[in-house]
Amino acid sequence: MMNIQQTFKRSIFLTLAISALAIFSFAQNISFDEPREEKLLNELKVLIWKQPNDGKVSVKLRIHSGAAFDPKDKMGTMVLLGDILFPEEGLKTFFEEDLEGKLEIETTYDYIQINATAKQDELLSVLETIAPAVINPEINKELTSKVKLKQLEKLKTLDKNSAYVADRAAAKKLLGDFPYGRPLEGTMESVAGIDFADIILARQRFLTSDNATLTITGDVRSNFAYRAARRLFGGWTKSNEKVPSSFRLPGKPDTSVAPIPNEGNNKIDLVHAINGVSRRDGDYFSSRILEKILVNRTKEDGDTAASAIRQDSHLLKGIYFMKAQLELEGVNPSQENLGIGNVGNLFKLVLKNKISSDEFRTAKSAVVRETAGKAAADIWLDIDTYRLRSVKDEMKRLSSVSIKDIQTLADKLANEPHVAVVMVPAKTVSIDQDRNPDDPK
Repeated sequence: MMNIQQTFKRSIFLTLAISALAIFSFAQNISFDEPREEKLLNELKVLIWKQPNDGKVSVKLRIHSGAAFDPKDKMGTMVLLGDILFPEEGLKTFFEEDLEGKLEIETTYDYIQINATAKQDELLSVLETIAPAVINPEINKELTSKVKLKQLEKLKTLDKNSAYVADRAAAKKLLGDFPYGRPLEGTMESVAGIDFADIILARQRFLTSDNATLTITGDVRSNFAYRAARRLFGGWTKSNEKVPSSFRLPGKPDTSVAPIPNEGNNKIDLVHAINGVSRRDGDYFSSRILEKILVNRTKEDGDTAASAIRQDSHLLKGIYFMKAQLELEGVNPSQENLGIGNVGNLFKLVLKNKISSDEFRTAKSAVVRETAGKAAADIWLDIDTYRLRSVKDEMKRLSSVSIKDIQTLADKLANEPHVAVVMVPAKTVSIDQDRNPDDPK
């Protein structure tokens, strides 16, 4: 009997060891095709991958500055700068119908990126479209009014989205006027106050050749692609000086809890937020793995009180968001803050149990698969935007993450000060607001 037990234990140990080794080996073996790398005289970096791409050619141009650089009272400026590069919808239609591809503009806190795809033999058409838009964009009062109007319409829609409103309110309470505490899309007031001169200034500061990386991916002739990029983008001027990403650090989080009215919802939505991990941080991959563990825990529990968890990692800081939902019937509107002050830190609740080996293996495998599945161009662009050492070094960082690293980070996050935002039906807020403010209850 003892021999059977010992054999069983050895078998279990061997299985776990093989599983752990498989994860480590997989992470170690993540590799991407190396691009041809060139730098033009104006310091524009050009990366070219010659590889099959489903009969398409993909071009990405990333400007390594985003909405974090918006002036405090002109939030939305960088979004408008991105939009004004291709203000006509007809051009996007041309890409879809004639080039059988797509043209998109993506603006984040950290960058503005042009994503373009087309038929394999239309690389020159794509580059001829992008180059003049960034080298000599048309920025005037008429076009500024056009992109502002479009952005204001988007904001009207976003302001009716309770999830968006709650996330932005939580970020504001956590980070204040630090760039990631401000909405990258801007507000109705800030966008209305942006003038075409503000966009021109942003263009002069950030839309420069030495602040950008161009990638080309497809079954293309490398020499042809490079010569075309050099001819079309060679006249792009570079900046006289770099704009540093230095911002005043945020103060202490606002941990007060006050209800925010929410139209059209008969439930109470909670959003808790804590400081997370930046993209440059040594714990970045640990935080990615921990995020997977937390998501899996809430799914297993089937607990709607902690059903949505995500981390946003930016250049300088990161934010963890956790969302919960309460039934309105379970809340006493006569209580101060609707009784929400009694709701504990959701992060502490979900982090109270130690990380298990099974949780670690499952989550790390998921992060490894996601990383291996990313486009090589996106990996290389992130290296430049977030000023990382190299792709190889990033893969080593991922492979070296241990369960001890995850537990250390989890313990740290559990003790971070958290902020809470409460979205309640508007009629409930009105009841609470009618309460006598001198009443100690």
